Amino acid sequence: MPEVSVLINQKYKIIRQIGQGGFGKTYLSENIIEPNSPRCFVKEFTHQGKNNSEEVLKLSLLESDRLKEVIEHPKIPSFLDFFEHNGKFFLVQEYIEGQNLEEELRQEGAFSPEAIQQLLSELLPILTYIHKRQLIHRDIKPENIVRRRVDGQLFLVDFGAAKAVSETILAKTGTMIGSAGYVSPEQAY
Repeated sequence: MPEVSVLINQKYKIIRQIGQGGFGKTYLSENIIEPNSPRCFVKEFTHQGKNNSEEVLKLSLLESDRLKEVIEHPKIPSFLDFFEHNGKFFLVQEYIEGQNLEEELRQEGAFSPEAIQQLLSELLPILTYIHKRQLIHRDIKPENIVRRRVDGQLFLVDFGAAKAVSETILAKTGTMIGSAGYVSPEQAY
């Protein structure tokens, strides 16, 4: 794990770790090369239970490619960079300053029906957009939806479990990818 203030790729200064999952660790960082050192989201790819660098590279390249495919949507953080540093693979995205919906739920409690309707009216066009590009996110949950602080707009993040759609994928059930409690019933069996 990079330490706070470590410089990665002579460009990204780590501020703090903000998450960890099955595919990697994420850090709030600054791009010290750009004017005003804009903040960004840096993901260090790892793969639980394996130290196989080929597998990590394959997973990181897949996510990088998926993000490049959907980068044009204004509600998905922009893809900024992908590189190898000291034998590890990193992906860099635009950082959305705000709070995820899991944090909101803990602080404010359950959403009202009106708030849920508003949330769905913002999220469904994003999902339609990625589905038209033959991608399935596969990990839609409150933690992966961020409300931007400045204007309250919702963003869909973390495409680590996303999958390209194919006839085989659509016909296959029983493959659980995502987070327990949020995975679709047909994938839970």
